[in-house]
Amino acid sequence: MGYYALHFLFTNIYHKDWAKEYLPTPKVAQTLPLVLSKDEVSDVLGAIPNFKHRAIIMLIYSTGARVSESVKIKKPYTPHTFRHCFATHHLEQGTNLLVIQRLMGHSDLRNTLKYLHVQQLNTKNVVNPLDTLDGLEGLCKNK
Repeated sequence: MGYYALHFLFTNIYHKDWAKEYLPTPKVAQTLPLVLSKDEVSDVLGAIPNFKHRAIIMLIYSTGARVSESVKIKKPYTPHTFRHCFATHHLEQGTNLLVIQRLMGHSDLRNTLKYLHVQQLNTKNVVNPLDTLDGLEGLCKNK
């Protein structure tokens, strides 16, 4: 806030040019979005008694649509939380990050990259590329 006050003082009162070198802006810490597990999403949807409200939240979750207002839904989640869940669950299912970027309407990939930090990594289904090579048994035999 003080930065902008000084900027206003120099440019509007003193009519001087303002250069960022005078006083660089502080870095703003970026927080990771709240992402619910699929079970938590299901629980929240099941807890919404009004069909119309539940359908709206299901639409937001299933499309990743933006919501301009964050209306509380009797839990500490907002409709925008379901947008984050949409992207994160797509990522966890293996959807390409560039596809998610397009689905979310992000012009900058950095906005989509934040979902890499909140996804649950499932290492149970990871296949070692060596195991997929043709003729692997022959390669493992001592000649």
